[in-house]
Amino acid sequence: MLRLICTTFCCLTVASSPAFAQVADSAQAIGVKAVQVLGPHLVLIPQTPVPKTGQPLPITGAWSVANQPSAQCASVPAGSGPCVRLAYSVPEAEVSCEWTVLLNANATDLTFLDENDDAAHYFMPKLSTASLKPLIQSRSEATFPPIAKAAHISGDVKLSAVVRADGTFSMTLLSGPSMIAPAAEDALAKWRFKPLMIGNRPSPYQAVITFQFAFPGGAASSIP
Repeated sequence: MLRLICTTFCCLTVASSPAFAQVADSAQAIGVKAVQVLGPHLVLIPQTPVPKTGQPLPITGAWSVANQPSAQCASVPAGSGPCVRLAYSVPEAEVSCEWTVLLNANATDLTFLDENDDAAHYFMPKLSTASLKPLIQSRSEATFPPIAKAAHISGDVKLSAVVRADGTFSMTLLSGPSMIAPAAEDALAKWRFKPLMIGNRPSPYQAVITFQFAFPGGAASSIP
């Protein structure tokens, strides 16, 4: 395993070592990039204390990348981006989370192929727009409230949806004008999502959905 040191899920400091050969340097570079892409797509599941400490899982653990890919990488189509097995370990908590991920061609997004029990217990994926689209089973557009239209109130309403393993979900308002936010919430409540399968298990996930209320016309559209 190549060892990487991380103080947060999005910012890395790579441990330098003259012992790495050129091939290992290449693998390390891919591993660093994979962690940089994976970090923003992970959310700690709230109220999930570590049994040994009784506290939330620390974000000061160490990342590592396997020298050999996992079995899931064998089924990846030729020409795809790198397939990498990553681990996030907190030895003092006796926790080691592992993911197998497939990076896209330009290494800006990823697909979750597999995860171990610790990863499923402590984290949920935060999906990008591209990853969320195939999981939207049905959707409803928001209706521009007449009172907001008359007052020329427009803008974006951002909602966070946490989709459970069975496809049901809860939502949280992140931002948006108070006069139009309820219309976005009413629309999202009618959406239906498919479960996200990671390996052989359904996994909860989070996504941010933006409803746009704009003039002229006053029609509201949703993203994605």
